[in-house]
Amino acid sequence: YTRWNLEEKITDEEIAAYKTPERGGAQGDYRKGMRSKIDNAIDCLRTHSNSKRASIPIPFTDSGSETIDWRDQGQTKCCRELYLYVEDDRLSCTGVLRVQNASIFPKNIHFFGALLRRVAAELDMEMG
Repeated sequence: YTRWNLEEKITDEEIAAYKTPERGGAQGDYRKGMRSKIDNAIDCLRTHSNSKRASIPIPFTDSGSETIDWRDQGQTKCCRELYLYVEDDRLSCTGVLRVQNASIFPKNIHFFGALLRRVAAELDMEMG
């Protein structure tokens, strides 16, 4: 799921094995546009290291918020938004998420860690 959500290359076999309802299904699918969102956050922090605008929104997969339907797991994402910022010369992050399934939570933590390691490496700084 982490590689999928970071828009990295992944095989059809990996998708079949790991992208399952038990591991989050549509509510854990953050992939759409993720690479450009990460690049945007990196650019923001390179340009203005004190900015609070380096955000990574994770909206609905296929539609806008005006079509919200609690029955659609693709709209009720576990992670809603990540705010990246520099504090004491270290990359930090605040996330807005909703978690009701303890078995899915570790997948999100792994994703957040991988994303932050990627951004910190690009910015040549330690994580906070």
